[in-house]
Amino acid sequence: MVAEEFTNASLQGTYAIAGMGWGGQAAMASIGVLGFDGKGKVSGSLRQSIPGDVFGQRALVENSLVGIYQVNANGTGNTLSLDGGDIQFSFAITRAATVDGCRSVQEVSLIFRELDPSTGALHTAVGTKLPDSGEFNNASLKGIYMGVAVGRGGQTPAAGFGTVIYDGKGGFVESNIANIQGETFRDRRFVMGSDRGSYAINPDGTGTVAGGGVVFVITRARLVDDLRIAEEYVFFVRDLAPSTGVFFTGASKRLFD
Repeated sequence: MVAEEFTNASLQGTYAIAGMGWGGQAAMASIGVLGFDGKGKVSGSLRQSIPGDVFGQRALVENSLVGIYQVNANGTGNTLSLDGGDIQFSFAITRAATVDGCRSVQEVSLIFRELDPSTGALHTAVGTKLPDSGEFNNASLKGIYMGVAVGRGGQTPAAGFGTVIYDGKGGFVESNIANIQGETFRDRRFVMGSDRGSYAINPDGTGTVAGGGVVFVITRARLVDDLRIAEEYVFFVRDLAPSTGVFFTGASKRLFD
C-alpha cells in the first residue's frame, strides 16, 4: 500500500540545487547542495554568481543554510532558517517515486522569499535527488558530454553548444560553437572554438572546469560500484564573455563512454 499524502519523510537525502535570478538589474545564478534529514531539518550551502565590485566583473558568494522544513500533505512546503540568515524558501514537489511503499521526492522546485540583495532578482531553483550512497570524485566525469549554454544580460543575445570529453582523471578536451553578434548590431555569426585543461570534483558533487572558469553541480547521477557517475550537470561561466558582456549558464548531459 502506498501512502497517499506527502510528509517530511518524503523529502529525505541529498539534493543538487541549480538556481537562476529573474528580473533585477543584473544576471544571477546559483548552484549548491542541500541535505534533508526526513524529520524536518535541512542544511547545506549555495554558491551564487553575482556582479562584482567593479563593472563587468563577477563574484562568487557562498551562503550556508541551517534550518527546518515542513512538507504539506499536498506536496508543497516551506523552510525557516535557524541561523538568522535570509535564505528562506517555499517549495513544491514536482517529481516523486514510490520507494518501499512511501512517496520519495525526486525533484523539487524552490522559490526564495527575499529578492537577491545584489541584483534585485527573484531567485528560483530546482533540486534533484542524488543517490543515497556512493561518492563523487574526478572519476564521476568520464566520457562525452554535450553542453548547451545561453547568454543572459549583455548588449546582445548569445548561445552555444559544446562537446566535452572527460578522461575521469581530471583532464578534459572541448570543442564548441557559439552564435554571437557580427560586425553590426543585427548581424550574427557562428564562431568555432576549442579548449583543454583540468577539472576538479568535490565530494558533494560541485566542481570546476578550466581552472575555475566554469562552476558546476552534478544534478543527475547513477551509482556504479559505489561511484556516482554524472549523467547531467548544471554550470555557469564565472566571467562575462569579453566580446558581448553576457553571462553564460547551461547544462551538460552525458552521451557516451
